Amino acid sequence: MRPSTLIIITGMSGTGKSSTAQELARQYEANGVPHTWLHEEIPGHPIRDGEFRMASLETEAGMAANVADMYERWERLVEEIEQSGRVYIMEGCLYQSIIRYFFNSCFSHHQIMDYFDRVLAILDRLNPTVVLLYRTDVKASFEKAFAVRGERWKNIILDSEADLYFRARPYEGEASVFAMWQEYQQLADAHFASIRGYKIRLLTADGEWQRHLRHLTEYMGLSYVPRAVPEVHNPWMYAGRYEATVDGQLRTLTFKVKDGALMGELSWWSNMALIPLGNHEFEALSFPIRYSFDPAPPRRTVRVTETYGWGLSGVLLVEQSS
Repeated sequence: MRPSTLIIITGMSGTGKSSTAQELARQYEANGVPHTWLHEEIPGHPIRDGEFRMASLETEAGMAANVADMYERWERLVEEIEQSGRVYIMEGCLYQSIIRYFFNSCFSHHQIMDYFDRVLAILDRLNPTVVLLYRTDVKASFEKAFAVRGERWKNIILDSEADLYFRARPYEGEASVFAMWQEYQQLADAHFASIRGYKIRLLTADGEWQRHLRHLTEYMGLSYVPRAVPEVHNPWMYAGRYEATVDGQLRTLTFKVKDGALMGELSWWSNMALIPLGNHEFEALSFPIRYSFDPAPPRRTVRVTETYGWGLSGVLLVEQSS
């Protein structure tokens, strides 16, 4: 097995980072290796929670404070991983800072590259593996993801939040946003090319996820174990709107059937694929969330197990009649 105790899966939005991290974690489990999947949006994430929030992004002094804080975060993560004796798998926490913060900052491309050099130097004791998911056609990649994830996610991507970025460049609608993401991917790829340690670049536009997962699993020195997915003969038995009151607030989950498969409306995803686990249980694709259904009449229920910060873990939701 490769000696990496930290695996960072990176790439632009829609390339399959969280799904790949989730499935790679399952491969480590199947191989009997203690591991932790750090989903990028869980509360209290050692890197994401509060990153680049120390000071202004628009001044050199502010950015000096921000990157100093980030270096300390990475140092603490190294210590945590070393003490745990586990392999950590995380996504969305490396080059994503280019689009989230650096493009809204006063940093030059050279300064951005220096930041990533320093981060990887901090991580060196962990023998990290960087996994870059890449798409050659940025616009086509997003349009494919829009069709799957729905309008809410599409609006998030196309709503230009990079104000400083577009102060120095012309903004002409969607085309400018795609150009920004293209520049992001080129910068990330340039830094990835400079890495001397363990790294693997996967072109995922073909959608052959199991082939890519097998390639990655074997690159990490593990035995690839295909996932056995139970067949769901009647997904309609789970579809519907389920509700519960938690801390005085009404909480709702909606499940539907699309193209013969059960889907969930999850956060800003309109069509979240659910992976059947058997015994009326499903796992949300890309998220650390499980649903346990009881489809028996007269009122169907679903119990949630999650580490996503929803406050729904252990809660029983009851189907509402239409």
